[in-house]
Amino acid sequence: MNEQYAQACSAYIAEYIKQEKTSKGTYFGWYHYIDSPHFHTVGIVATAQVLILIKDCALDVTFNCIPMLQSLLDMQNSDGGWSYRSNILNSATEPTALAVQALLVWSELLGEKAVVAIEKGVSWLLNNTNSVCLWGPIKKREKFGYVYFSCVALRCLHRLLNYSQITIKTSLRSKVKATLNQGCNSLLSAFNNSDMQCGWGPTENGQVTLFHTAYTIVTLLDIDLEYAKKHPIIKSLAFLSDYVDRYSLENTNISQFYDGMNEIYQNKKNRLVYTHSVDVYIVSALLCGDREKNRSIITEKCKLYINCAERTDWRYQGFITCWRLYDIVSLCHRYINLMGVEATGNMQHFKIALTFAGESRDLVEQIAFTLANKFDKEEILYDGFHEATFARPQLDVYLQKLYHDCSELIVVFLCDQYSQKRWCGIEWRAIRDILNNFNYEKIMYIKVSKENIDDLTLPGFYGSQDGYIDANTHTPQQISELIIERYNQISHTSVSGASIQ
Repeated sequence: MNEQYAQACSAYIAEYIKQEKTSKGTYFGWYHYIDSPHFHTVGIVATAQVLILIKDCALDVTFNCIPMLQSLLDMQNSDGGWSYRSNILNSATEPTALAVQALLVWSELLGEKAVVAIEKGVSWLLNNTNSVCLWGPIKKREKFGYVYFSCVALRCLHRLLNYSQITIKTSLRSKVKATLNQGCNSLLSAFNNSDMQCGWGPTENGQVTLFHTAYTIVTLLDIDLEYAKKHPIIKSLAFLSDYVDRYSLENTNISQFYDGMNEIYQNKKNRLVYTHSVDVYIVSALLCGDREKNRSIITEKCKLYINCAERTDWRYQGFITCWRLYDIVSLCHRYINLMGVEATGNMQHFKIALTFAGESRDLVEQIAFTLANKFDKEEILYDGFHEATFARPQLDVYLQKLYHDCSELIVVFLCDQYSQKRWCGIEWRAIRDILNNFNYEKIMYIKVSKENIDDLTLPGFYGSQDGYIDANTHTPQQISELIIERYNQISHTSVSGASIQ
C-alpha cells in the first residue's frame, strides 16, 4: 500500500483509541463512530475490525495491541459469542465472527487463551445457524438467512480453516468445513435472477440491493475462485459492470436501483442500523471477478481513495466510522496486491517535479534545461522531456501519482492563472495531500506573478505565511541554483534522518 496512505491510516487509528471503565473492569478499543461524542462504549465490531486491519494491511502502529485483545477476551459472553458493545448482553453474529478473526490473526500474542476463546466463538456460530446454514443478526435461529450476516460468518469460518498458525479440535474443524460448504451453496441458491436488478437482497428472498450483491460476490470469490464459474456470479457481475458503465459510483442512489445503504433490522426493543460502503464493495466485486473489463473504473476509484487529499472518504454523516475506514483501506490493499505491478511497478522516479501554468512556460523551460544539465532529463518531471510517456489514456490519474509518490521535490510556479488551469488543478490535488500530511519539505514555491501573492486563490496556499522565491527579482539561473540547493538539503536530510521544520 502507498506508504503515506498507510501512515495516515496508522496515525488516525492511534488517535482514536478509547478507554472505557465499567463495573467489570477497563476496556480498550474503538467506538463504532470513532470521533463521535455520543458513543461512550467500546464497540466489539469496531475494535475487531481495526485489529484485523492492522494485521491484514501490515499497518505500522506505534501502540500496544495487547490491551485491545485482552478486552475482546474479557467481553466474550458465557455462551461463547460477543455482543455489539460492552453494555449490550445479547450475543450476535457480526461481532462474534469479527472478534474470532481478530483473535485468530493475533493468536501468537495470546497463546492458549486465544485458542479457547476462538473455539467457543466458532461453536456459537455453528449453533446459531438456520436449517440451511445461514445466519441472522441476533436471534438464535432465524427463519430466513440474512445475507450480510451470513457472509460475515462464512468469511470467519473460511479464515479459520485456512489459518495454519493455530490448531483447533478435529471434530470442530469438520463441522466448520461442512457448514461452510452448505452455507456457500445456500447463498448461491438465494440468488434472485431479476431482469431489472439481479443479485442478492438482505434476506434469502428479499429485494435485491447493490450492496448485498457486491458483498456476496466478494465473499464467495474470496472463499473459492471456482465460484466465478457459477451462473449467479457471472450474471450478477455482468449486472454490476453494466451498472458502473451507465451510472457514476459517486451517486449510487439511483431511483430505479436499490443500493442497500441503510438496512434496518428491528427485533423487539433492539434496533440496529447497518451502514455499508456500497461504492467500495461494487469496486471490490469487480476487482475480484471482472477486473480486465472494468480496469478503468477500478483504477480510477482505487487511486482516488489512495490519493485522497482529505479523510472525508472515511466518514459517514460527518463522523469517522470504523467500518468505512476498514472497507476503504481493505479495498486499497486488495487493489495493490492484485494490480500492484501496474499501480506502482512502472512508475518513473523524479528528483525534481515542476508544476506551472502555460503562461510561465518560457521561464520554466529555461530552468528545466538548467536542472537537466545538473541531473538528467529523465530525473526532471517537465512535460517537454516526457512527451512519449504522457501520450496515454487517463493522464490525469497518472500525473497525480507521479507528483504524489514519485517526486522528491515539487517546485510550484505560482501565477494568477495557476488556479484556473485544469492540469494545474490535477497536480495541485496531489500537492495538497502532501501538505495535509505535513510533508512540507517536499514543496518549494516560486512566485512568477507580478501581483500581490496574497491574491492567489489556491486551496492550501497562504501567501502571507508561506515562503517563496520571487522570480521577478531573480534570473532563471539563480532560481535553478536555489532549486538545486533546496534539493540537496532534502536529499541530505533523507540520508541523515534529520527532519526539516
